[in-house]
Amino acid sequence: MKVLVSNPSLQHTRNTVKALQAQGHETYFATAYWFHPNGWFEKIVAVFFPALFKSLQSKCDSEIPTDKVITRFSALFLPFLNRLLKRSVEYSSYTEDRFHDIWVSKWVELHKPQLVIGYEKSCLRSFTAAKKHGAITCLDLAQVHPYFIRHLRQQHPFFKSITGSESLFNTIAQHKLNEYQLADKIICISPFAKSTLSEYGVGLEKIELTILGFNPQIFYPNATKIINTHEPLRLIYAGIITKRKGIHILLESLNSFPSNSIHLTLIGPAGDASDLLAAYKNTLPIQYIPACSQLELANHFRAAHIFVFPSFLDSWAAVVAEAMATGLPVITTSSTGASAMVDRHCGFVIEPGNLTELNSAIQFFIDHKSEIPSMGIHAVQQIAPYTWKRYNQELKNSINPIT
Repeated sequence: MKVLVSNPSLQHTRNTVKALQAQGHETYFATAYWFHPNGWFEKIVAVFFPALFKSLQSKCDSEIPTDKVITRFSALFLPFLNRLLKRSVEYSSYTEDRFHDIWVSKWVELHKPQLVIGYEKSCLRSFTAAKKHGAITCLDLAQVHPYFIRHLRQQHPFFKSITGSESLFNTIAQHKLNEYQLADKIICISPFAKSTLSEYGVGLEKIELTILGFNPQIFYPNATKIINTHEPLRLIYAGIITKRKGIHILLESLNSFPSNSIHLTLIGPAGDASDLLAAYKNTLPIQYIPACSQLELANHFRAAHIFVFPSFLDSWAAVVAEAMATGLPVITTSSTGASAMVDRHCGFVIEPGNLTELNSAIQFFIDHKSEIPSMGIHAVQQIAPYTWKRYNQELKNSINPIT
């Protein structure tokens, strides 16, 4: 079967492509950019923008044949134009996704794949083109229902600043709902994401649950880890430095403890909470690392005691699973998909934005450092089944009945 997987960014898509290839499908991957080590563009960037070159290197996968990856060079310039025009992140993302969709829809009309897998905000026209020649359409949903996000906008005012104006939000929400209508199947990546769809009226017969995985060759525990109960509690967070992921709550919580009792490592690119980080990092015990590789991230996890991720919204939160796989107990929220894998024996699931609950969870680990190793072992056991191998099988089970 000829399959097109379309996503302007990578996310977990490379694993989707590899899983479909392993099943014997003729699989093409349409994305905005793919790293070519010997490309003229990459050579120029390597000389003049070494930091950018390092980040671009992650935009590839040696297991995916280059001749099956479809890109358009013009996609590199739209993000720069949006920044030049000082457009909001949400508006920029929406325009980039729509241009990607227009380009992909033309490829669909020309090559007529039998199955089109798209990602939200970037597949409405592609699905429309696919339906014209009787293809199957599948929405691989990396988010939650837009009405759940509307609820968050009403509940937490800062959500309006990161999800756009009311007009823009309503336009994007309707766009997503139209994609739901055109999709033969919607693949959800966590029970949490699935629950938001069913809560707002999407029929269960249309929803498939395919839980994402982690790489056990990278994320594994330190078998000889010893914790000194007299040292500060070493917390670690990984993700964008944004209020959506609860950074402001985490920093406020850290301010509640004596500086010699705790240390926080933050790993991730700058976001809308970067000004708060700048205000706190000179007065609180914080180490900030803007970016690192997956191997480096795993090493940072293994050096820590507890992973903390107080997000207001993450349909999966791969970093939670990856941290658990390295042997870290976790503190996360009920609004993260990976929280389904966390029980009282390996961490705490708190309500998003609840400072009291976050403080209590951190205080527990300060007072019970001796329990961290056994809770870490349980975290490894809890997450162990959720590898990419399992994801590949679940994806096969989701796709096969509709093909």
